[in-house]
Amino acid sequence: MSFIVSAENITKRFHGKNVLDGFSLEITDGTVTGLAGVRGSGKTVALLCILGLLRVNGGTVNWQSDRKNTGAFIGAPAFHRELSIRGNLEAQAALLPKRKDGYGERIGYLMSQLQITPVYAGDRAARHLLTGQKQRLAIAMALLGEPELLVLDEPHLGLDDYEIAVYSALLRGEGYGKNKTALITTSSADALNGIANKIVYLREGRNASF
Repeated sequence: MSFIVSAENITKRFHGKNVLDGFSLEITDGTVTGLAGVRGSGKTVALLCILGLLRVNGGTVNWQSDRKNTGAFIGAPAFHRELSIRGNLEAQAALLPKRKDGYGERIGYLMSQLQITPVYAGDRAARHLLTGQKQRLAIAMALLGEPELLVLDEPHLGLDDYEIAVYSALLRGEGYGKNKTALITTSSADALNGIANKIVYLREGRNASF
C-alpha cells in the first residue's frame, strides 16, 4: 500500500522549546492510524504540522494525494453557538463543493447514525449541547464531505463506551480502514481497539515504543 502523507523527522519549536523533536509518521492509504500520547505530548501540534497549518522548524512533510480531500476536527469543537445541530451542519455544507443532491440527506444520515437528532438532542442551539453531543457534532462536520482522509483530534473526549462504539461503527461503515484513510489521536490507545490498523506512540514530542 502507498502512503498518503508522511512526516519525517519533524521538529516544531515554540519559544525555544521543542514540542516535536524528530517525530516521524507515515499514513498509509486505506488504514486507520492512531496517534496515542498523554496530554501535552504534542499530538495536536503534530496534526497541525502534517496538515500544513503550522510551519515546521525541521524535517519534511510529504503529500502523495490531494490534501483538499481531507476532513478534520482538531482541538476543541467550534460551532456557531446560536445555530442548531442541523444549522451548523448546513453552514458547514455551504463551505464544501456543491453536489447535485445537496447535503440534506447526508446531514440527516450523520445525525441519525451519531444519535444527535432532535429525538436525542432536541433542537438546541450548539451552546446548550452536552460535551458528548458537541464531540459527535464535530465528528459529523468532519465527515460531511465524505473525505478520503479523515483527521480527528481526541474524538473520544466526553464520550462513554457506548458512544465510542457508535462512532467507531460509523467510521467502519464509511469505509475507513478499507478504501478510506483516517488519523486519530487519543490519550488512551484502548479507545481505538477494533478500529485502528496501527498505533504510533508519542512521548514528549518523540516517537515512543512499548
